[in-house]
Formats: sequence, structure tokens, C-alpha cells
Amino acid sequence: MPTQTIDTSFAVFVVEPGARVHVTAKPGDHTLVEATASMAIFGRVCSEHGKRVRAIVDMRATRSVSREARQLYLQDSGVNLGTALLVDSGISRVIGNFIIGLNRGAVQVRLFEDEQAARAWLEALADA
Repeated sequence: MPTQTIDTSFAVFVVEPGARVHVTAKPGDHTLVEATASMAIFGRVCSEHGKRVRAIVDMRATRSVSREARQLYLQDSGVNLGTALLVDSGISRVIGNFIIGLNRGAVQVRLFEDEQAARAWLEALADA
């Protein structure tokens, strides 16, 4: 399946072969509305590829993520195998640590500054 790009008002989703999705957040706040739309895209990718999504989310432009959005992302919806959050040393790292630290969910999530390390971690996850 070829690479597909989905450009929304809040992020650009690049769907790669094997149910891999690279999400680049656009500057702004992330609420339940954006989280619901993101999960719908992940659900569609999971359905089309027949396997759970491995996601890299570049959240370096994100200003905030609402509590409701964090809760939705960390629920076991059956579509997301793991998420690698790309952060920098600024606010995105604070937000990422907050997401991981306060919300121990069913979805595996880790922070990375290096995209190659994020990809390697995602590839090492066992398909569920």
C-alpha cells in the first residue's frame, strides 16, 4: 500500500506501509475534538491494514493536551499498538512526561528526541 497523507486542521498524518503513521502536530492546543478525529484516522488505518497502528507523533509544536484527550489516547481502543512521542527539551517534553506519568494506560507510550530511535522502538513492539 503506498504512502498516504491526510492533512487536517490540527495535524498532518502520513500513513506508511504496515500500519505505521507519522503524525506532525500543527501549532496549537489539543482537545477531545482533535483526539477523537485522530483516533478515527487510526481506526481507519488499522482496518485497512489489518493490524494495529504504530504511531510516531511529533508534538513539538503542541502547546497543550487536554485531560480528556490524554485519556482517550491512552484507552485500549484496539487500534493503537504503541506511540512514540517526538519531543524537544521545551514544553513538548513537559507535556509528554505529563501524559506518560499521570496516565498509565493500556497503550505503550515513550518519549524520544530522535526519530530513528523512535522508529526502532516501534519496530521492536510485538504485534498484538
